[in-house]
Amino acid sequence: MIYRKTSELLLYGSSFRTAPVVEREKIQERLMHQIKSGSLPLNEAILLTTCNRVELYAVVDSYKLNDVMNEVLKNNHTVYFMSGQEVVRHILKVSLGMDSLLPGEEGITHQVKSAMVKYQKLKLARSALGSIFSSVIKASWNIRKLYEVRAEGEDIGNIIATRIREDMGSGFNVTIVGSGRTAQEVYKSLKDYVSNSYIVTKRTWLPSELAGAKIVSYDSLSLALEDSQVVISATNAENYLLTAINVPSNIKLLVDLSVPRSIDPAISDLGFELWDMDFIAKLLYDFKVNYPDELNRVINETADRIYSNVYYRRLEGSIQSIYAYAYKMALNESLNAMKLLKKEKQDENIIIRNMAEKIVKKVLEPLAEPPNDLTSANIKLSAIKALYQQ
Repeated sequence: MIYRKTSELLLYGSSFRTAPVVEREKIQERLMHQIKSGSLPLNEAILLTTCNRVELYAVVDSYKLNDVMNEVLKNNHTVYFMSGQEVVRHILKVSLGMDSLLPGEEGITHQVKSAMVKYQKLKLARSALGSIFSSVIKASWNIRKLYEVRAEGEDIGNIIATRIREDMGSGFNVTIVGSGRTAQEVYKSLKDYVSNSYIVTKRTWLPSELAGAKIVSYDSLSLALEDSQVVISATNAENYLLTAINVPSNIKLLVDLSVPRSIDPAISDLGFELWDMDFIAKLLYDFKVNYPDELNRVINETADRIYSNVYYRRLEGSIQSIYAYAYKMALNESLNAMKLLKKEKQDENIIIRNMAEKIVKKVLEPLAEPPNDLTSANIKLSAIKALYQQ
């Protein structure tokens, strides 16, 4: 039995490419409210929030897709919207770090996984989004290994730490709020240049990457601040952790790596030097990587396969094999056409027309052959219906 698809995958988001931190904060606040209140007719949802982006991934009934799109895009020019296979291609590139401030960085893959786990626990990410995200995470690790997709030279924590050392020299004390991956990267790059390091965290133990630092609870944050010259916030908080009221005068530099921000930007009006993610974006502006065309082809093929497996996995095995054959054949004809286009031996329109004719002919030939029995006839009829419906 073939099931016609009744829902669709969508993405609504904003990143460092489209909006400053203050706009992304507003978008994140609105999306969190819409998810909690149920004001958007979403079947499933995952909100991915990092220092680079805020993106809502959702599954929506097909007939409601336009309503949701109109609602989330209303009066907002700093966001982007995608649907269907395009969404899977995007999250795969995100997970590979290809859409990050520092291209190829690996931390984003862990953040994608954390977002999936969080919304699975909330019962908001079920069969479709759970399958897509878990498949994307697995595929991204395999592609990373195969094509050596990684940040070139330094990680973002090391780059930030280098800039801090240029400003502060050595022998200063630092308070790092948070104990996650970004906090670990910054600490690892700074520890040989500081006298004392305080890690403000809810954990009662520290990962080995933070060995040598002093654990401080949030209740004792003020004590750590009074003995520090540099404060680095790498955590997510609902409210500002540092404001004009509780920041001591001995602080020389504040670095806010959080979105939404955990350090009140008004602190800079008092003469304190404050770096936020907009500042970091300018710092990393020149870090660009040109990825090979082969990698983009693999990403598109992998994403299309993940999408098809989620939305069309109820096809009978024999019908699925027809689709697999058709896809492989279409891919081969497309590659042949690309080779001819590169050689410029024929007119482009003629090449594309010939490719299309070959694809249509080869797709229909297996279905047009007379069936040998009733079972074969039913399979062919089901395949034709599926092609018509999709």
